[in-house]
Amino acid sequence: MGARVKLPPLHAGRMRYDLDELEARVGRWGETAATFAAGVRRARRYPGPALARLLQLPIDWSADDIVAAMEHAIQYRCYEVSKLERILEARFTPRRLEDQIADATRARIQSVMEAHPVSQRPLASYETLATGDRPGAEPMPEEDERYEQQDDGQQDGGRRDERS
Repeated sequence: MGARVKLPPLHAGRMRYDLDELEARVGRWGETAATFAAGVRRARRYPGPALARLLQLPIDWSADDIVAAMEHAIQYRCYEVSKLERILEARFTPRRLEDQIADATRARIQSVMEAHPVSQRPLASYETLATGDRPGAEPMPEEDERYEQQDDGQQDGGRRDERS
């Protein structure tokens, strides 16, 4: 008799997907995307790999183009990611590397700006750049309200002399 060979378990190569999470992530692109993801889930026996592949499409295509292709596929009740890619190739141009970098940079700048908002200064405050901080200089009449509030009881126009 021959030697016994131990076979790997049947499910060794398969990966389990959290279908609800994948569908929710696709659904963040809008109602059309959520409808398409639900259609993929109904149409396929194992929808996990298809939904994961769908989430990889924004690497090469813009999200707006993907959603437009989903609308076209939904009209024909076609819920296959390979067909969606063919629609994208036929109707749209893929994103270039420069566009991808610009989008990533734009998103990063926007997140930083939300954390640290920039408020506009009154134009009169730029007068000090041209004239400098001279003690006793009269403030411009249309200057910011905070100088007017500080003006109560001070004679130098609300500015303190730093030298004393």
